[in-house]
Amino acid sequence: MVPNVDLFLLAFLHATLICCILLVCIFLLLICLLAASTATLFSIIIIDAHDVVAPLLELMETARANLELGFTLLLKAVTRLAVDAGVALEPHLRLVVSEIKARTRFSSLIEQTDRPCE
Repeated sequence: MVPNVDLFLLAFLHATLICCILLVCIFLLLICLLAASTATLFSIIIIDAHDVVAPLLELMETARANLELGFTLLLKAVTRLAVDAGVALEPHLRLVVSEIKARTRFSSLIEQTDRPCE
């Protein structure tokens, strides 16, 4: 038999335990580094995306203001056309109203003459 085999085995187990602990620590450090680099990469991407999107947002704001102005001008033009049409149709509408009034007067006169005298 080999003398002091139990001491060699104990030293081997102790070294294995230390190596395992060191490997776990290194693995955790690598995971932390990976998470930090991923967070840094995403923050850089977000900052760059903001720098790219900011001029587009300004363009969209300008386009929105232009569309709002165009809609307002279109509404003004339609309102003006409606007012002009109303002014042009006013004599015709007065004639129609006077005919309706004349018919109602005439029908009320007929109703009064159709009643028997008491």
